[in-house]
Amino acid sequence: MPTITVHNTLDLLEPLFTADIHPRDLLARAQETILNPDGLQPHILKPLSDEAETNGAAIMRLAAQDGASVLASQQGWGLFNPTRHRDASRWQFARFRQLDILTRLQDWLQQAQASLPPAAQTNIHVYLLPADPANRPLMIDAAGISIFAHKDTIALQLLPSDGNLQRLPYALARALVHNARKAHHPLHTLADWLALEGLAALYIGHIFPDCPTPYWAAPHMPPPDHEQTLDHIAAFSGLDSYSALPVNVYGNVQPVGDHRPPPPHIPDAEMLDYLLAVALENRAETQPHRLAALLYGDERLANLGYDGVGMTAFGGFCAAQTLVEQALNATARPLSEALFLPSDELLGG
Repeated sequence: MPTITVHNTLDLLEPLFTADIHPRDLLARAQETILNPDGLQPHILKPLSDEAETNGAAIMRLAAQDGASVLASQQGWGLFNPTRHRDASRWQFARFRQLDILTRLQDWLQQAQASLPPAAQTNIHVYLLPADPANRPLMIDAAGISIFAHKDTIALQLLPSDGNLQRLPYALARALVHNARKAHHPLHTLADWLALEGLAALYIGHIFPDCPTPYWAAPHMPPPDHEQTLDHIAAFSGLDSYSALPVNVYGNVQPVGDHRPPPPHIPDAEMLDYLLAVALENRAETQPHRLAALLYGDERLANLGYDGVGMTAFGGFCAAQTLVEQALNATARPLSEALFLPSDELLGG
């Protein structure tokens, strides 16, 4: 039987992230445990970084979404971020312990993997990392969850709010589908992405039929308590609002600000027809910046100076679920037989 191993990263990382010591001494400790060639950081990132152009990493980085933050491991996942307040890290680790989060991860992943076909059930290694509370892309753009799956490894950066605990099972189920399908179908074109995300959404619906949001949006929707959680983090720094928290932006320290990216847009029937048309028209697209915009929406790429493609926030994910669902219904093929089908077949030929 395949096994899911959730490694106990808490005992290793908590003394580092919560210690009141000089940065020089902190670096020395980290060199011994997580930064050396046999340490945690290279151990996690090496399998995830292989084939970065076809495993989804490059697209996520452009959109500052999904696995972008955990893959970047910026400043040691925030360990060396001078604007990170240690009390915010202490709160996170206390929450992890209170929630028995490692056991929960094990249970959620086992439940999700049991719903996959036997050929997709493999040994999985899972690594939990704390969220950097002063990392704007992670906290604002990704709402405190950064997860990436590749080559039987899942890395997760988690802000353990109540709301994120509710959406985390959906993100984990999606990660398992990513891990299984990418091993057989690398992500070259938009069609490959649409097939992958459509399958992931349908598996979320299969595992969690009572999911309160559209299946494609469930892993990405900021939780209702997110602004409250952000302000709770800001309070550790003596601030009333997270918008005032100083963070590093391209080498300059400045306040987070009030801007928040749009959440997944739930379309009406007319807008859905438009999203499907845009997706199908661009199904052969391979340019990374256009792929990112076609999946995550124009606004996510606007700050990089790229022209829009006419896609709403997370509109590509919505189109993906609809297209794959339509194709499976048209052929009466069950979801259990679809995970490794060619991308074009999953989009209706």
